Amino acid sequence: MALRFSGDTALLTGRAMRHVTVVFTLALTWLAVVAGLTAKTPDGAGAFSYPLVFLPFISSTFVPTDTMPAPVRAFADN
Repeated sequence: MALRFSGDTALLTGRAMRHVTVVFTLALTWLAVVAGLTAKTPDGAGAFSYPLVFLPFISSTFVPTDTMPAPVRAFADN
């Protein structure tokens, strides 16, 4: 993994962050596996990934939540 942490970060915190990243990646992978197994065509399986690709953009990382519509803002704030 290419994660780097500053010298001030405790070793245990770095390991915990790495483990959370691995578990999150595995969870998304298994979601994609389930979608791929239940889809009838390869195009249907590929279409499942579109919401996952755009999910990070519905966050406060790229856009201030004040400018978002109410349902998106509620999702981004939590």
